[in-house]
Amino acid sequence: MHLKLNYWQVSLLFIPFFIGCLLLTLSTDDRHSYELNFLMANFLSVITIFFIICYQSYLAITFANEHAPKAILFKANALVPVVFLLLYLIYVIYVSFIKPIHGHINTGPIRKSELKGKNLIILLFLAHAAISFLFINNQFVSNQIKKIKNDGEREVLKSNFLKPMKTTVRTTIYLAIISIVISTVIDIIHFRNSF
Repeated sequence: MHLKLNYWQVSLLFIPFFIGCLLLTLSTDDRHSYELNFLMANFLSVITIFFIICYQSYLAITFANEHAPKAILFKANALVPVVFLLLYLIYVIYVSFIKPIHGHINTGPIRKSELKGKNLIILLFLAHAAISFLFINNQFVSNQIKKIKNDGEREVLKSNFLKPMKTTVRTTIYLAIISIVISTVIDIIHFRNSF
């Protein structure tokens, strides 16, 4: 038995992300409250990405273990984003919640973002996770299924692995587009109300 989620169930994995988006839309004049909302929204976004990547990697690695046991490089590639996102989640928890408790939350202007050192490494691993999620995992499973000559077995494998993986990618893309549209509308409303 394999964990197969349909569109609605995959959509439920995005609940933390949408809660984070709601936190960001809360209007507050207090800089401290805004930064706390931002830290919580960032944490919830990373949790969502972690859930989505873990689910698809689970499907891909399970498929590879059962039907392509010699695909060690593929399994390692599917596992790298999971390990990275777990470490990144721990880092976000430390930076967002543990470090501010022992130090203090910055109440000054927003810090300038710099793309060097650890930020560049994080960006590269996020890009790798996105490429694996959107292209590599689905293509590998699809190509392996095409090699199977038995039509019945192919259909079962498509239903058990490929369809849920594609559902996850489609749902992610649809919800990302919807969140961008909603965010744009909210920004336009806030911009118009500021005048």
